Amino acid sequence: GEMEDETVCFISQPHPITVLFKMAVILLAVLAAGILSFFLREQGLFPIRTFPWMVGLLAAGCMVWLVWVYFEWANDFYYLTDKRINNTRRSHLVLEERQETPLSAIESIQARKNVIGRALQFGDLVINTYTGSTRIPNVPDVEEVQELLQFMASRRRAASEYETLGDFRAEMQQRISRTVPGQSSLVLPTERAGGVGRGSELQQPADEHGQN
Repeated sequence: GEMEDETVCFISQPHPITVLFKMAVILLAVLAAGILSFFLREQGLFPIRTFPWMVGLLAAGCMVWLVWVYFEWANDFYYLTDKRINNTRRSHLVLEERQETPLSAIESIQARKNVIGRALQFGDLVINTYTGSTRIPNVPDVEEVQELLQFMASRRRAASEYETLGDFRAEMQQRISRTVPGQSSLVLPTERAGGVGRGSELQQPADEHGQN
């Protein structure tokens, strides 16, 4: 699978305040509907016999709506591996939206918090890449996640450079072994602190009939 050669370093969900806020709005809406129904009944504009049924329907609808909102929140998560960050959102428990950003493509990361976010320590994580930006909303401890992601992205970029150099060496080694019989290794380029240094010249195979 796609995670076989990756290590999950961090996984989380949007801050619980987001689902609590939605639930509070639902409860207030149902309460307002109940009060309106009671007022209409007192004014004789609402049949008394149907009032208990209406209250029962409102309560059942409220429960279904609350469960729906909770499961949508529970299926909204993001995780960070040693290669990428993935944000998965499932809408209506069926449709899935997935955003993936390779760590090596990240240019900068921003943490944005509003007044409530500053009080409760959460905010939006904005990831800027070569091709655009991705926003992950309502991240708990967003500044700590920002620092972790910046560290992982810098490590991944460095690893990608070494992988590219390794692929280059392997390809050159194959070409040399085919075109220069007896050449067994590619000598340098070597790494050194601060970058890739200039290596020595390619060693030539020793002449089997060298001069004494």
